[in-house]
Amino acid sequence: MLNIIFRVDSGSMIGSGHVYRCLSFAEYIRNSNIEFICKNYDKNCIPLISKRYKVYEIEKDKNYEITLNINSWLGDTSLKDAKKTIDIIKNKNIDWLIIDHYSINKEWEDNIRPYVKNIFVIDDFTNREHNCEILLNQQIEPKESKLYFSLLPSHCKLLLGKDYILINKKFITASKNRKPITQLKRINIFMGGGDPSNETLKIIKICDKLNKKLNYPFIFDIIIGFSNKFKKEIEEHCNSNNNFNFHYNINYMENLFSKTDLAIGAGGGTTYERCIMGIPTILLCIAENQKLVLDKFINNKTVYYIGTINEDYSKKLKQSLLYFYNNPKDLIKMSKNCKRFLPTDNFVSFNKINNILHN
Repeated sequence: MLNIIFRVDSGSMIGSGHVYRCLSFAEYIRNSNIEFICKNYDKNCIPLISKRYKVYEIEKDKNYEITLNINSWLGDTSLKDAKKTIDIIKNKNIDWLIIDHYSINKEWEDNIRPYVKNIFVIDDFTNREHNCEILLNQQIEPKESKLYFSLLPSHCKLLLGKDYILINKKFITASKNRKPITQLKRINIFMGGGDPSNETLKIIKICDKLNKKLNYPFIFDIIIGFSNKFKKEIEEHCNSNNNFNFHYNINYMENLFSKTDLAIGAGGGTTYERCIMGIPTILLCIAENQKLVLDKFINNKTVYYIGTINEDYSKKLKQSLLYFYNNPKDLIKMSKNCKRFLPTDNFVSFNKINNILHN
């Protein structure tokens, strides 16, 4: 049995994507005792994690403000957070510490190093040094490994690209039973687990006006996560309109996706889940880190990109919805592009990673 502990955070500013990625990973790890260490931020996912695994909570420094700037997401100095983590693991025999955190780097890992046998980093950036045995980055391909030159120790094993996408197996299974697209009828809206600027409600209002103008041809499934602090007003708006179905903190996203003709979504981890299921997407960038995943989806014509939240995207959103309403064949093309870009039969990453962890 391996002793494995995850260090990952979530909250209204951070969102929930890192936690869901780690939970997907954890489900596939065989013959292991798995635990989590998380900061107790506002609107965190600790209740969700604790349904399956033991979670150790650590306090943030009260003087640190968590913002959309990813460098603030540790809520502490690197040294203080490392010491809080060490207090939890110092008497444990940790085989693997798995880190999924944009604010953790080599300085933090150097302090932890004496207390763990191995460190596994999940990252989406190539902008800081790490001290680890394995680094997984699903955003870049193996041919781009030179981006990590001088950032990693010589013994570090790189796991790069589409072969190592950490996705819940539910989406892979559900993709095989998805209903084919024939027309634009059902639209899914999910702007990530946090959505701190409440783009969800802005999009709902834009869609509502267009739906009325067209005499209500669309049904909308609105999904928000546990970290969304605007739950009440979004739910009230949906409940006052029969064309909007409200879904909060759900565990059946793949079921909704299987009925979806088009999604309106952010550029986070759910982009992979939508693509796996062959869902055409109108994509909006809501955070700096999401820019990492946009280009390859745009270039492979799996999404229609309408800009960032700092731009007025309302006109583009209305125009694109009208276009796909009148040209459903282009939705079908986008769906085929999705399956071509991420074919489900290529997903062998979890078996590969399991073998690495246990050998």
